[in-house]
Amino acid sequence: MRINKNILPFCVICKSATSAKMACKITAAFIAFVAIVVIANFGHVSCSPAIATYDPLGACIENCAQCKKMFGAWFEGPLCAQSCIEFKGSLIPECENLASISRFLNKL
Repeated sequence: MRINKNILPFCVICKSATSAKMACKITAAFIAFVAIVVIANFGHVSCSPAIATYDPLGACIENCAQCKKMFGAWFEGPLCAQSCIEFKGSLIPECENLASISRFLNKL
């Protein structure tokens, strides 16, 4: 028995006229879905950072306050805040990094 290839449906994506037409339909539907999702999201993509209004001076002063809470009388909070203002927040103290807060620690 000969099968006439002109009778079988021809899948444009898979370029086959075999019995795998269900797989071809699923592939075509998936490609269409992905194309729609990509096109729909073009207007919503932005490359702005999560914190658009990052203020290094504010972060520096907040870290000084946090270190003052952690270390109490051993930490010179006003000196730390003055340093933040003087260097415009470029040297942010990290309470867990002794190298960054050593100049603000006193011996009592």
